[in-house]
Amino acid sequence: MNTENETKTCVDCKNEFTIDSGDLNLYEKVGLKTPSKCFDCRMKQYAKEEYEKLKTQIISDMEKRGEYGEFFPYSFGTGPYNLTNGILYFPNTTKEEVLKNGGYWSEEDLSQTDGTPSSSLPDSIFDTPREISSQALICPETQYRFNISEAEYEFHKHKGFALPRLHFDKRILNKIKKITNIKTYPYKCFYCQKNINAYYPPEWGYQKIACEECYKQNIA
Repeated sequence: MNTENETKTCVDCKNEFTIDSGDLNLYEKVGLKTPSKCFDCRMKQYAKEEYEKLKTQIISDMEKRGEYGEFFPYSFGTGPYNLTNGILYFPNTTKEEVLKNGGYWSEEDLSQTDGTPSSSLPDSIFDTPREISSQALICPETQYRFNISEAEYEFHKHKGFALPRLHFDKRILNKIKKITNIKTYPYKCFYCQKNINAYYPPEWGYQKIACEECYKQNIA
């Protein structure tokens, strides 16, 4: 974290300007470069004729580079693509594709072995000692290390729930998996047998899928 201000020279007017430490941390946090122009030059107001001329020139340059009308490039991303929501919606995106388009890809290994396998926890919370909240657990699927807080332990014991076996990130991914599918599949309405499309892959095993009309009549 930056604790000191930064002084720079404006590329337009050549005057010095200062970026305070708070702004520097903000730029760094969201993945933006620090400005190369002072505030006055960045906020410069143009006459209508000059504005239209610059606008036409900018659009022309972007069209030559094949950028105009396209989404922001991967290089504008604030972090590795495989750690963003994008990979949830487009899981077949490869590292090669992302790097080719100027993006970033994380290969950091977050797996751990120093801890207790969570798969060895008792099936009943009442057989699980309170001391588990002071131990590191290892997720059997991701090998990530996680902990159970005392508050979590008390909540699960109050409800009679067994403690989670998976790392929090994996649990969340499993939950949102069903809302990130953007492909439809053909089905027949369970009630009227009308042909319909639904966002449920066959491997999910859903059998009773209704059309909108039958859903309103029989379920809603």
